[in-house]
Amino acid sequence: MIEKYTLAVSTSYYAVFHAAKTILAFLGEDTKTHRGTGARFHYCAVRRSDFPAEVAALLGRLQAQRQDADCEAYVEGLWDNSAAVEAIAEAGDFVRETVS
Repeated sequence: MIEKYTLAVSTSYYAVFHAAKTILAFLGEDTKTHRGTGARFHYCAVRRSDFPAEVAALLGRLQAQRQDADCEAYVEGLWDNSAAVEAIAEAGDFVRETVS
């Protein structure tokens, strides 16, 4: 069952990552790394636009969680249903903000 929770956390990040990449592509920006995507998204969407900083921060937070989930997938108790539900909800918030 643990694998399902880690997969949910990891997939939530990728939903946010691809939404950010889409916004950057729309703005004519291209990035090569996950870290670069986060930095460039923050600069273009938050500093130069009106994207909420607290929602943009979810990109970095979910990235860190994804790295933990992928690297420590079998650590008992690290990822549970509530962590997966929270990651999915945060990804939903981010994606909804990108389409509004």
